[in-house]
Amino acid sequence: MTNTKIQANDIHAKWSKLNQADVANVRSHEALSALVAKAYSMDKARADADVSVWMSDRSF
Repeated sequence: MTNTKIQANDIHAKWSKLNQADVANVRSHEALSALVAKAYSMDKARADADVSVWMSDRSF
């Protein structure tokens, strides 16, 4: 399995409500989950699950 480094553009492509400034310094699953939960008005558990699936072959 290839492990791809996450770039701000990758995050923005998946979650378009997050702007470049929001994601520029995200360096952890937890930080990204928190941003996704806030931007999409979803509970933390769902945001964690969405981020986990998306990150399956990616890393910071």
